[in-house]
Amino acid sequence: MNAIPEWQRKFQKSLPQDDVEAWDKRYKKPSFQELFKKPAFQDNFKELARSDFDREKAGVIGAAVRFAKDTINDDNVRLSYQQNVERVLKEVTKMVEDGKITSEEGAAWCSYMRNEIMELHREYTSKYGLAKATKTKSKGRPLDYFFQKYSREKFEKDFVNLSDSQKDEVFEEVRKASARPHAPTTLKVKRLQLLGRVMLVASAMLAAYDIYTAENKLKEALKQGIGIGAGIAGGAYAGLMVDPLCGPVAEVCALVTVTVGAFVGGVYGYLTAQMLDDELEELTKWINP
Repeated sequence: MNAIPEWQRKFQKSLPQDDVEAWDKRYKKPSFQELFKKPAFQDNFKELARSDFDREKAGVIGAAVRFAKDTINDDNVRLSYQQNVERVLKEVTKMVEDGKITSEEGAAWCSYMRNEIMELHREYTSKYGLAKATKTKSKGRPLDYFFQKYSREKFEKDFVNLSDSQKDEVFEEVRKASARPHAPTTLKVKRLQLLGRVMLVASAMLAAYDIYTAENKLKEALKQGIGIGAGIAGGAYAGLMVDPLCGPVAEVCALVTVTVGAFVGGVYGYLTAQMLDDELEELTKWINP
């Protein structure tokens, strides 16, 4: 048997000579109840719950801001449409009164321009606003429809059986109707716009509270901006799926699709901001040294 080298013997003598029990024999595995009571576990659980709450809150804020943006925009689009058809009516009426065009030509021009302005403004309407508008009126009605409609309303006769003076009254009514707002639609747009403003204020208050209570307020403001921007983008991306998923007139389906997309976008924005926490910290130092 080989002798123990001298250097190894000296090293062993330098070690503590206490009777140390093996680690695996001294270690006692804690019970589940003891493990659950550990402060570290409680802290991790609270942190996890707080993280889930913050993530869901970011999704709600993203969806709320997207809804507010769409409803406020729809109200502005509706107002622009109304102003433009009234402007056309005013100009055409003056041309009829000056004898530059006939009353029939004025009615035809107002009806045509109303349909063109309607289609133009629908391009700037939100997906669920467009679904509601399409359900109410899929496209502009032809001129003969209005001639017959107002002939029956005013004289209870078919348009072809009216006298020239009666036809002139119908032409005038068609011109005026071209700029007459649809009261139920206008009221609904106003209500949604008001709801959108309320949700916008509530979202701003939640974001402002997080910024106010944060240690690094500038970094928190950047995080909130990322979350809100991602929510708006998520809603816009989901809007591209409305037509194949919901069809042109399913307003509830369109609203749910856009809202879910905005919520998911807000959540992903929150997660992205959390991953960029160190980078945002350095950015704030560079912005505000």
